[in-house]
Amino acid sequence: MINGQYIPPLVLMNVPGKMIRMRNFSGNERRAKDGRITNTFGQRNFVVKFDEIQGRALEEQGWDIFWFPRDNEEEPLEAGLQVPVNFSDKTMRGEDRKPDEVILVTETQRVRQNEKTVGNLDGATIVSADIRLIPREKRKNNGQIKIAPVLYKMYVKTASDTFDTMYDDLPMVEPSFMPMP
Repeated sequence: MINGQYIPPLVLMNVPGKMIRMRNFSGNERRAKDGRITNTFGQRNFVVKFDEIQGRALEEQGWDIFWFPRDNEEEPLEAGLQVPVNFSDKTMRGEDRKPDEVILVTETQRVRQNEKTVGNLDGATIVSADIRLIPREKRKNNGQIKIAPVLYKMYVKTASDTFDTMYDDLPMVEPSFMPMP
């Protein structure tokens, strides 16, 4: 219950890769051009982009939507919803929680991501994603209550490399020092 009303999970199906913006699955510190820190080290997140109609509808429901700046008035408005990614099994209060699930989908397999591997999605060519977000109450600095997303599960389909399918039958060996023949 948020503000006395039930808010259902937000299920986003077949989200085109171009709608997954500002990816920081690795949790690296990011700075704006003016030097301000826009992402603190360790905070993994990404933004789902919406057109103006979808953004206004979500904003009316109470979701914590932000609007991308425009270079000129003729450009269409675009909205964003920042989604944190958290693999911890404990809340900040020490309570048990279910870690977020991020699953990479390729042509041949599904691979569950973890803290060490999820950063690879920052540079991947994402084709589409299926995302389930759980709403939670977020109290803003001005006292306003908004709906913030909690990632429940995300399936990320990436474009495969031509060479990946050519060499799928060969076993993968971990690197070690071997003299060249």
